[in-house]
Parts: sequence; C-alpha cells; structure tokens
Amino acid sequence: MQTLHLPEAILSQECNRVSGGEKQRIALARGLLLGKSLYLLDEVTSALDVESKQAVFDVFADPKLTVLSVAHDPDWVSLCGRVFDLEAGRMMEEKQHGDA
Repeated sequence: MQTLHLPEAILSQECNRVSGGEKQRIALARGLLLGKSLYLLDEVTSALDVESKQAVFDVFADPKLTVLSVAHDPDWVSLCGRVFDLEAGRMMEEKQHGDA
C-alpha cells in the first residue's frame, strides 16, 4: 500500500469516498499480493496523477516482473522494452526499447 502511495486508512473507507485513481491502485496492490511474475495491465495509468503514476512505474520496473499492457500513455510506453502498434486489430509496427 505504501509503495503505491495509499494510506492504510483507505481500507476502512466507504467505496463511494475512494477516488478512481485510488481504486485503481488498490486493485494493483491486490494483484501484487498474489506474488505473480506476469501482469496483464489495461491503461494502468489512466486515472492517476503524476505522483501516483510514478509509484506505479517504480513497482512495475522490477526486472523480475513481466508486464503485458495496453496503453496510450506516452510516459508508460516510453518505459516499455517492446512496443507493438496496433491499428484496426492488426500489428503495424514493433519498436524495441529506446525506439518508442
């Protein structure tokens, strides 16, 4: 929770008092508790402010983790090792790390 910038008190709050970005980070924390090495993420930074986004970047920068994600966030994409551009369901281009 701390790594994703979530206060422990949030666990006792009513759902309607938790923001979308906080809910998103709670879901990530729950997933991370499973201890898996592969994560499938869909627009993982979409509802996050700059500070929260950086916390997510830091968590998933762990080289022991493999992350497959769908994203439009250029900051997230720039951190990816491989990027596949899709258009109308077809792969248009693959970029290696540093080309994104």
